[in-house]
Amino acid sequence: MNLAPGPRGDLRRRKWFLAGLAAVVGIFLLGLQTLYQPQQGRLQKVRNQWKALRAQGESLKTQLPDLAKEKERLKAETKAVEELEKEVKGMQSQLVTSGELGLLLGELVRCGEGLRVTFDSVKQDVRENPGQPHVTLEMALSAPFEDLVNYLNRIERLSPFLKVEHLAVLESKQGPSSLLAVRLVLDSPLRLSSETGGLTVSTGALPEKVALARAPFISRVHRADKEKHKEMKVTGITWQEGFSTAIVNEEVVRVGDKVADLTVQKILPDRVVLSDGVESLTVELTR
Repeated sequence: MNLAPGPRGDLRRRKWFLAGLAAVVGIFLLGLQTLYQPQQGRLQKVRNQWKALRAQGESLKTQLPDLAKEKERLKAETKAVEELEKEVKGMQSQLVTSGELGLLLGELVRCGEGLRVTFDSVKQDVRENPGQPHVTLEMALSAPFEDLVNYLNRIERLSPFLKVEHLAVLESKQGPSSLLAVRLVLDSPLRLSSETGGLTVSTGALPEKVALARAPFISRVHRADKEKHKEMKVTGITWQEGFSTAIVNEEVVRVGDKVADLTVQKILPDRVVLSDGVESLTVELTR
């Protein structure tokens, strides 16, 4: 009996071997696929998350300010604040302290040098406000109109913070009628008394006087003249349109003529109107 394998047996064994090998490879590939697919899904998920985070980072980056530009802007603003602080300190140095009110009053009097200004009284009132104390100066003085204007011009130069709160001008009841009685109220903020003073007595030349026209508040007719004008008499009138004449204080006058420093303004049938340029005086015909 011959037990040697024949060609058919070898072929069969090869088929079985190849079939077994294919089965093993199939099982290996199936197992590998079973293990790979979940890992592949996780990897893809991680990749998607990374892409989303990267896109979010780019978006935030575009929203963030330019640090270099912000640095330059901050530098410019810091410089502006420093200049403003310097300007404020310079302005504060021009303020008067409560201990310098005597110097301020001295400067106010000095502003009247060379002017016909008479100081009658001065009252001061210091208001200790929490934020900024103030001083109010109420001055009573008398001066001719031209000198009053020049005086106001001078005191305005003492300090940019010294301002005229109130000014009342009345015709003086005493002295020459060319004088004005003035009530002047000045107001100025004060520096805190703990700070060093900045007001010094000025030694420079005062501004020159400005020549002005006569005071608009005062009549050209002095009181003595007014008393004299009360004695004006019209004793005759020849009235004719354009050719009227009148006898005033025994003088024959026409429109435009002068009588006792007055100008004949109108001649009417029963009265004469005279003027000093500001005020008019009507004198009735004496019957």
